[in-house]
Amino acid sequence: MMCGGMEKPPQFVQKLPPTTFVKLNEGHSLECRVSSSQSLNICWYKNDHKITDGANTKLMFGDLSARLQLLSAAFEDSGIYTCEVHNDAGSASCSSVLTVQEPPSFVKTPSPLEGIRGKDASLHCEVAGSPPFQVTWSKEQKLLKDSRKYKIIKAGSSVTLHIIKLEVDDAGVYECQVSNNVGTESTRTAISLKEPPAFVKKLMDQSVMVGEQLTLTATVKGSEPLDISWIQDNDHVLRDGDNRTITFEKSVVSLIVPQADSATAGKYTCRLSNQSGVALSVCHVTLLEPAAIVDSPESLNIQTGEAVALEVTICGSAELKTRWFKGDRELSAGNKYQMSSTKKVATLKIQSADKADAGEYKLEVSNHVGVASCTVTLAVSDKLIPPSFIRKLRDSHLVVGKSGDLDCKVIGSAPLTASWFHDGKEIKSGLSYDISYVDNICKLRLQTVQTTDGGRYTCKAANAAGTSETSASVNVAEPPSFVETPEAQESLPGNNVSFCAKVRGSSPLKVKWFRGSREMLHGRGCHISLKDDVATLVLNKVEMHHAGEYTCQVLNPVGKKSYPVYLSVREPVHFVKKLRDISCEKGKPLRLEVSFAGTPRVNVTWKKDGGLIWASYLYNVITTDTSCILEVLNSDRMEAAGTYSCHLDNGVGNDVCEAHVSILERPSFVERMESVEINEGDSLLLRCLIEGTPEISVSWFKAGGKCASPTCACCLHGRRGHFETQQNN
Repeated sequence: MMCGGMEKPPQFVQKLPPTTFVKLNEGHSLECRVSSSQSLNICWYKNDHKITDGANTKLMFGDLSARLQLLSAAFEDSGIYTCEVHNDAGSASCSSVLTVQEPPSFVKTPSPLEGIRGKDASLHCEVAGSPPFQVTWSKEQKLLKDSRKYKIIKAGSSVTLHIIKLEVDDAGVYECQVSNNVGTESTRTAISLKEPPAFVKKLMDQSVMVGEQLTLTATVKGSEPLDISWIQDNDHVLRDGDNRTITFEKSVVSLIVPQADSATAGKYTCRLSNQSGVALSVCHVTLLEPAAIVDSPESLNIQTGEAVALEVTICGSAELKTRWFKGDRELSAGNKYQMSSTKKVATLKIQSADKADAGEYKLEVSNHVGVASCTVTLAVSDKLIPPSFIRKLRDSHLVVGKSGDLDCKVIGSAPLTASWFHDGKEIKSGLSYDISYVDNICKLRLQTVQTTDGGRYTCKAANAAGTSETSASVNVAEPPSFVETPEAQESLPGNNVSFCAKVRGSSPLKVKWFRGSREMLHGRGCHISLKDDVATLVLNKVEMHHAGEYTCQVLNPVGKKSYPVYLSVREPVHFVKKLRDISCEKGKPLRLEVSFAGTPRVNVTWKKDGGLIWASYLYNVITTDTSCILEVLNSDRMEAAGTYSCHLDNGVGNDVCEAHVSILERPSFVERMESVEINEGDSLLLRCLIEGTPEISVSWFKAGGKCASPTCACCLHGRRGHFETQQNN
C-alpha cells in the first residue's frame, strides 16, 4: 500500500512484541505504529515469505497503525512475523515470534478416592493441549509441594499426585491446575478414608422361650466390603443353616434361630471387620423353660423301718423352687424328712418309715414361667418286699470314642444284689466296664464306647423275696471325622479348583461347604459331592474374588466336624500404567512412574541402558503395593539420558516396560558477539558460539527487526557450535 509523505526515513513508535502466544482457533491481531504515513510502502512477512490478503489474513493500515489480522489461528500459523516499512529515504522493520498453542484440557480426571489409613494413594490426570504445562496441586486451597509426603509426577500428558501413608488429615478436596501460555484448566476430586466398622445399635441381651423364635439384630456402619461373623460362647463359629439364618441387609445384621432349644442359650458375639479395623458387639441369651416333671415313680413299696427316697427328675429355667406335700399338708425339713434339689433331681428322704408314713405324696415345682406337679404313692408293709425298678433302663444312643452311662433305680428289702448283661452275657467291672450300686441306683459305665457295644442290656436285681429285671437297647453311632483333611489350594484366574477330604461316620452322613460364613449351594458356580466317603468341592473358573477361607463340614445325627481350608488366587503381575518416552529439561526434577496389579509380593527392579540400578546417590526408589516411582537425582547432567526399563515379578508372572528419556538443554551463548566497526561498503561478519540440544533454530535481528536473508553459516558439533552471518553493505 502507498501513502504520500515526506522524504524522511520511517520510524516505529510502537513495535511488535518480541513474542506472541495465540490460542488455537481464535483470532489475533499483530499491530505496530509508525511516526508518519506519507510515502510509505508497508510489507508483512512470515519466515521471510511475503504475506498478502487471504482467507485467513487481512492487512490493514490506518491512523499510523499497521495491522495483520489472523481470523482463526492454526498451528501452521506459528512463525516469525515481520512488518517492514520503507520509503525513498530508508526502511525499518520489527518482528515478533508468534506461537499458536492449544489451551490445556483434561482428557481424564481423577475419581473420588476412598483410601486406607497407612496406605498410599494416587490421583491421576491425563491432559491435552500444547506443552509445556505448568502443573500445581493443592488441597483445600493450600499449595502442595514435592516432599516426603507428596510426590508430583509429570510425564508427557500424564500428571499424578502420590500421597504417602494416608492419615486422617489427608482427607479432603484436592485440585489439580494445569496451565500454559494460552489458558488454564483445573479439576477437583475428594479423598476420604475408609470408615472403620462400628455398631450404631448394639446387640441386646434377650430371653426366649423354648420352641419360640430368637432374633438378634444390630445396626452397623463401615466401608464396604464388610465381613461379618457370629460366634457363640467364644469358640463356636455360627454359619447360615443348622437351624439358623444369618442376614445382612440395609446396614442391619441379623441372626435368627426359628426354634430355640437348650443349645440356644449362651454368649453371642457379632464381629465386623474391613480393611480399616474390627468391631465387636456381645449379648447374652437366656433360655426360658417352664418348670416340668421329667420322670417320677408312680408308687413305692417298702418294709417297715427302712429309709426311703422319693426322687423326681425335673427341668426348667432357674430358679426352680420345690415343695413337698402329704395330702393337703406341706412338709418341712426336720428329723423325719430331708429335702434336696440338685442336678435337676428333687428328693424327699423319709427316715425309718412306719405304716403312718404310707400315703400319697405330691411334689410341686415352679419357676417364673410355669408350675408342674406329680404324685407318688408310698406303701409300708411288715413283710419282705421283692425288688422292683422304680426307674427303669431307657433306650440310649451312645457315641463311639466317648464314655456312656446306663442306670436304673431299684427298691426292695435288703440285702439287694444287681447283675448286668449284654445280649444275654453277664458283664463284670474291668477295663471296659465300671459297675456300681449306691443308694439303690444301679449304674453301668462304658469307659470308651466301641461300635461292638451296641445291643440289648439288662439289669437284674434280687433279694430273699424275689427278682426283677429291666432291659433297654443301646444304639452306637460314630460321629463324623476327617480321615484325610482338605489341602490349601493355589490357582491362577480362570482355572478350576478342587478340594477333597476323606471322611467317616455313621449314616446318614452329610457334607456342607461354606465360603466364609455362608453355605455354598451346588450348581452355583460349584459342584458339591459325597461319594465313597470322599467329600469334594469343585470351583469353576475361579477369579480373584474367590480367594479366601472355605470350610468343609461333615455331619450326622450324633455330631459334626468342620475343617477350614484356604484358596489363594494368584494374579500374574502386569502393568496398569507403563513408562512413556519423555523429555526433561536439564536440571528439572525427573521422575519415572509405573503402576501395576497382581498378587503380592511384587518385586520391582529398574535398569538403565540394560544395567541394573538401585537406590543410591543417583536414584531414589519409592515402592508401594501397586506403584513404583524412580527419582533420577542427576538430571542436571546429560548422562541421565538413556533407556530406562522397569521389571516386575511376583512368582506367577512377570512384565517389563521401557521408555527413552531425553535431557533437553536450553540454547545458551558460550561466546557472545563482539562489537565491530566497519567502513561503509565493507562486508559485515558477526560470529557467536552457542550450545544446547539440537536442532537449534537461529534467527538474526537488527534493531528489533528480523534481518532479511543474511548469509548464514553454521558449524555444530554435539550440543555446541559456531554461528556466523555475513551481510554485504
